[in-house]
Amino acid sequence: MTVYTKEWKKKRAAVTNSKSAESSLSTSQQKMISKAKNYQATITTDKNHIQELNDSLIYYYKTDKKKKTKVKTKRKNALKPTDAQKKQLKGYQDELNKAQTKLNTLKNSDSYKSASKKLRQAKDKATKAQQSYDSYMKKRHTQALKRVAKQRQQNYARFMAPHASLHATNSLTGLTVFLFASDESESNDSTATTYPIDNDDPVVDHVQRTGKTLTVNAYLYDQKAAKRLWPGMENDVSGYGLPKKNCQDQYRDLLKWQFDGTEMVYKSNATKDANNLGMNKFYYKHLFMTNLTKTLDSPLRGMMKISITFQFAYKPR
Repeated sequence: MTVYTKEWKKKRAAVTNSKSAESSLSTSQQKMISKAKNYQATITTDKNHIQELNDSLIYYYKTDKKKKTKVKTKRKNALKPTDAQKKQLKGYQDELNKAQTKLNTLKNSDSYKSASKKLRQAKDKATKAQQSYDSYMKKRHTQALKRVAKQRQQNYARFMAPHASLHATNSLTGLTVFLFASDESESNDSTATTYPIDNDDPVVDHVQRTGKTLTVNAYLYDQKAAKRLWPGMENDVSGYGLPKKNCQDQYRDLLKWQFDGTEMVYKSNATKDANNLGMNKFYYKHLFMTNLTKTLDSPLRGMMKISITFQFAYKPR
């Protein structure tokens, strides 16, 4: 199954190309856009200074004894500005007027209007390209998850036994590797910060979570697809159901996920009725493969013994 299809490359290229529009402006056009931003920033800053100074003459803060917070309160009679404050207000106003005049002159020039129009059109194009790409990715991911669910159902029907399943959290292909898990273990680690004291046991001021680890010992088996679940490509997701992959090919899929740092979803078995079967199960998203071990102590054809260690973690946003 291919992640980077022609359609994906086309839509991704549209996003990349449209985002470079601002840098495609000439040096003089970029300078004008930058000047306009600087003038506007000066205007905004001066307006805020004037507002703050005027507010200090009209309002004051008093402490609310019950809530123990400061409350903005209007004075009965506004204070008159001091000479220093008058000078400050005049300085801010003069700077504001000067920046506003320059900004108006710049914005009324034909060259600025042309540069501004070109930049606006480029940003609109970039927004549409990003929205189209996001919509495509969402549709493709939804299709991939549907195929993961169908593969789980087919795999369980074929073996009449629960098999663990593993696929990418943000799968775009529906690629799933099935494992016969002989045992699974979960480890939760925390660090307690302690301080020794005289004539007694140490004390703790806080406990910090350091990690959650999932270890799975399992077997890979040659996968021979039964009936095909879907024909060809749909929503840019290709494939024909469970792949006819031997255990070595499946192991290479696992290796690629590990090397790429792919975020994974692990589910202990491939049926929704695990609880009805009286079974405990693991079901985790946000897993990252930190170790993959292959053991060939009994190198039987069509079967491979493996061990996988996952680290549970969220990606920063």
